[in-house]
This record gives sequence, C-alpha cells and structure tokens, in this order.
Amino acid sequence: MPEDKSIAVGSLVAFSQGEIREPMFDLAYDMLDPLGPRISRLNDLEAFLDHTVNNPETKDSCPRPKFDSMAEEYARKLQDVQQLVDKRLFAGEAFTKLAKFDKRVSWITRDVEMSISRIEEFIESAFGKRPDEVPRETSGAKGPMYLNLAGLYGSSELPSLAASFNSKSEDEVLQQAKSVLKTLELLFGRAKAMTLVLLSYGKDRFWEADGLSHLLDCAEHMALLQGYIHKSQRYGLAITKFMVGKFDRSAARLDCCIRAFIMAYDTLPNGVTPDELDILSLQASCKGKNLDGIYVQYKRDDRVACSLFREYCRVWPLAEDHDRDAAWELGVRADALAIRNRLVMSHTLLKRTRRDLCSWNCGRSKALGVDFIKHALAIFHVLLRVDINTLKKLVSDVKALCPSQAPARG
Repeated sequence: MPEDKSIAVGSLVAFSQGEIREPMFDLAYDMLDPLGPRISRLNDLEAFLDHTVNNPETKDSCPRPKFDSMAEEYARKLQDVQQLVDKRLFAGEAFTKLAKFDKRVSWITRDVEMSISRIEEFIESAFGKRPDEVPRETSGAKGPMYLNLAGLYGSSELPSLAASFNSKSEDEVLQQAKSVLKTLELLFGRAKAMTLVLLSYGKDRFWEADGLSHLLDCAEHMALLQGYIHKSQRYGLAITKFMVGKFDRSAARLDCCIRAFIMAYDTLPNGVTPDELDILSLQASCKGKNLDGIYVQYKRDDRVACSLFREYCRVWPLAEDHDRDAAWELGVRADALAIRNRLVMSHTLLKRTRRDLCSWNCGRSKALGVDFIKHALAIFHVLLRVDINTLKKLVSDVKALCPSQAPARG
C-alpha cells in the first residue's frame, strides 16, 4: 500500500533564479513524484469505502458518504502536468511558465490531501477508527482509464536504463532504449487493434467516455519518446545519465497508461457488430488508397453530418414546445445521443491526426501509424454515412411536428 504521508509542496519559481536546466527539471519531477502514491492511497480508500457501503454485511453499519470519488479526476490532472513537463524535456526546450506549474501542482496536492483526510475522517466517524491498512485488492476492479491508472502507479516492470548506465557504452544505452520502445510499441499495438474493433460498434462506453482521446494521449506520449531516441540516433547525441533517468520515468508512466487503457476497454459491447463494419473488409478496402484522399472525403462527410445535427438541435426545442413526447420519441428512436458521441469523437480524430507539412510520418500520427489512421477513418466514413441518412430523416420528422417548420404543400 502507498505510504500514508502527506506532501510538502515545493516551488519552481523560488528555485528558478539563475539555475541551470537539469536541476529545474529535477525539482519539477521531485514535486510530481509523491502525488502518484498519494492518489493511489486515495484510490484505495475510495474503493474500500465503496466496498463497505455496498457490502450487504457492512452497509447497515456505514452511512453513505455525501461526497464524490475523486481519484480518477486527480490522476487525469496529474497525467496532464507530467506530460507538460515531458514535452519540454524531450524536445530540449526550456521550462517556462513556472508560476503556472507551481499553481497546478499546489492545487492537485491540496485537493488530494483534502480528499484523503475527508474519507479517513468519514470512516473514523462511522467505525470509530481510521483505516491504517487498506487492502490493495479492493481497488483491483476494472474501471475508467484514469481510475485504473490511479491503481497502477509504480507497477511498471520495464527494464531500467539507469540501473546499468555506468557499465554500458553509448551505443548499448541507445539500443536498450530502442528495445524499451519496441516493448511499448507492441503493447500500444494491442491497444490500437482493440480500438478499431470498439470503433466499429459505433456506440457503448468506449464512445461515451471518448476513449479515442485516451488512445491519442498515449500516442502523443509515445511520440515524445520516439522523437527523442530518433533525434539522439540521427545526430549522434549521447543519452546522458540525467536523460536516462527521465526516459525510464516517462517510459514506465506510458506503460501504466497503456495498460490502464486496455483494462478500461478490453471487454466488447453487448450486441453484434453490423456486417457493413466488418474490420477485415474495411482494412482490405483501404489497401493502396492514399491517406490524403481518404482524409479529404472524411472531412466532407463530417461537415455534412455536423450541419444536419446542428439543424436538429435548432428545431428540436420548437418541436418539443408543440409535442414533447413525440419529439423525445423521435430522438430516442434515432439514437441522437449516440450520433452526438460519434460526432464528438469524429472531431477528436480530425483535430489530433492532422497531416504534417511534410508527411503523416511524424509525431502523434507516426506513433499511431498510417494504417491505423486509414482504418479508423474508413470506420468513421461508414458510420457518418449512416448518420447522415438518419439525421436527414430525423430533421424532417422533427420539423413535421412544428407548424412553422413543416414544408409547404402545394
């Protein structure tokens, strides 16, 4: 179980006057490192409390808390800040906006400590004592990605470059780093394959949770490490002991993130995949096609679908004023919420897989791979074409409920 010890918050601003780059990043990571175990502690406490209040044998002895579980949210916020630091570090950029960093870390630390204290006090009030030992297995159930991540801090088993750094040549260190990347790429390949299958269903919790954004977060993280190793090899730059330690840390975090993603989404939705969304057929249809052409067609479909959905959102309140039950029935029958989720994820894919000025073979797109982007776009193309037809009929039916919107009859 993570050590139950509160965190003393440091400050980069107070440290920054005239200091060199490495100590600045060291302090940033020193400020972030204790937060993972504390969020794990909070996650265990929340799982323990949830198990207690929902266990038939103990629920009568413990009132239900009037506060929400927060470990998932704090894990997401911590991941965002860690990624911000890694971006600067592996791109060789200076660490700027120190006051903003201090503020974000201070807020997360304060909120985590307050949440831990609140749960401990609640349990003490209900049972007469605080839970000194909370079994880790209570938090082992699969859940949302960042809730899983809160339970995975410190669990990576990737080999450490720093552990044998002094006994290896520069080339051996580089080769070991590439080996670690290969391991991560294989794990990420499993996550990508799973994502394509889940996309083909068109709805369910992967869509509701915007699971594609989580995969793209992992791709962005992967791209940072790939880019750093590629640059080191291309320009003959030695990986220093300082950077080896940071590579270890970032690779371990990515390992946990990908495993948290797989844990969150490795069960298929209920129901049968529609025949027209057969993955193998879609993959075969993409062979030999130019990704730029697929992307342009996809953007065209997306614009049409979004325009129709905006029109639906405009006329639906008017229809509701005339016949609320009928308006609701039309929306439910067309599964308008699922269409909205598909459009949201469609925008996510468009925004975060844009072509670079030179090629698709760079950054996040390189980490995802051209084939994955092709196949994902092919799936979205089929889904959007179906949604366009559904929305056309839905808009027409909703307008028919509104005297002012119904088409004139000759």
